[in-house]
Order: sequence, then structure tokens, then C-alpha cells
Amino acid sequence: MPPAPRMEPEDYGLTPLAQCITATSEAARSRVRAALPRQPSEKLCASLRTAFRSGQRVASFLLAEELMARGVPPSLRDMELERLNLSLNERFDLFVYDARWIMRRYPGQVELVRYEQSKRLFRESTFHQAALFTFFYGQRPPGKIAGGMALTEEQQWECAWLRSKHITKRADAIALQRPTVRKRLKEPIYAGRNKAFTDDDAAASLLRRERLWMCSQMFGDSPTKVARRYEQMTGKPIARNVVAKQLQTIANVLR
Repeated sequence: MPPAPRMEPEDYGLTPLAQCITATSEAARSRVRAALPRQPSEKLCASLRTAFRSGQRVASFLLAEELMARGVPPSLRDMELERLNLSLNERFDLFVYDARWIMRRYPGQVELVRYEQSKRLFRESTFHQAALFTFFYGQRPPGKIAGGMALTEEQQWECAWLRSKHITKRADAIALQRPTVRKRLKEPIYAGRNKAFTDDDAAASLLRRERLWMCSQMFGDSPTKVARRYEQMTGKPIARNVVAKQLQTIANVLR
């Protein structure tokens, strides 16, 4: 009996991200990379959201790499993934962003990874090949991969896709609550508009409170932690005492 034919990623409908990257000229990639450092993190997140939704995989990867270099976790890039019916390629790309975040942010994590093939995620030269193996054409659940990489709950919250069922369920609940929370936070802010507190001021205040609420839901309500996560998300430092006051205001409004 002849051996079964070897299955390739394309047989499952998966186009490896590395294949897309190598199909783009180095000159084109360099031009994009050169322009990114001049952009604020919030604009990069918006560009990533647009590129990801429109299937610009190489541009999305380069944007994700720049945000990673700035210390912005995948979960705080505000990609609004809850609105998307993710394709296999999109799920793979999200896994790549998460895995590269862990590789760069927690290089010592390699010692805790259970499977030798997955340890190769922590070497640049073998990363993309190891990512294909670990992702296993989308057949391996993200929670199982996260478990194999021994990711803590906080590390999983930093990821956008690489999460256990429990954390995924909680993240989905936060995303579901978000529009209602935004609406409730908006009412008292916009009611206080005047000549000194304009529409633009109100919009900025609303966005800040919404983001502080999100960070507190994902990472706990410690003002110190929330301040750090907010700065990661926006690139804007915020004082711990300001966060504490804002979180109390938010709690009063949502009570």
C-alpha cells in the first residue's frame, strides 16, 4: 500500500505568512518599516486594524512588529476582533503575533515549553516553520497551545488569540459589554459640555475612560497595573492617582 501523500498547508486552505513575506520585495518592506517609527502608537493600531481586515497580511505583520517593539501587547492593539468571522489565515496570523510577543517579551519562557518543536518558536531562524507546526493547520485549539507553552493567565490576557477557553469566554463577555459601557460612560461626560469643555474634550475623556475600563477588566483594577497597561495601549503615561480617581468614577457611573 503506497504511503499517504504528504499534506501541505495549502491543502488545508492555509497560506503561510512567511510565504507572503518572502513574496514581497525587501525594498518594499524596508520602505514600510522606515515610515512606521514616525507614527504614534494609536495611529499604528488603527492602521493595523484596517490592514488586517482588508487582508494585507504583510503590512499587518510589519505593523504588529513595530507595535511589539514599542511594548504594545496584541490584546491592547484594539483590533476589534469580536466583529470578525476569522478565517484560517487570520487565525494563523494572530497566533504569529501572539507567539512573537511571547518570544520577544518572555525569552525565558522557552524553558517551560513542553514540546521540542514549539521551543523553536523562540529562535528567529526557525520561528515561522515552528509556527506552522504548532498551529497545526488550525486543528490545535488555542487553549491547548497556550497550555503547551505554559502561559500564565496574565500572559494569555496579553495575547489576542492564544488563550484558554476560560479567558476567551471572559474576553468575549468584555467585548459584548463594551458598547453598553461606552454608552453609559458617555452620558455624564457629554452632559458636562460647555465652552471650556468642548465636544473634542468630551470625546477624548470618553475614550480614556473606556480604555481604562477595558484594562481594568482584563488585568485587574490595581491603579498601578491599569496605568501601565494604559500607557502600553496608547503610548501616553498616566499617573496612578489619576487612574484611581477615574476607576472610581467609572464604577460610580456603571453601578
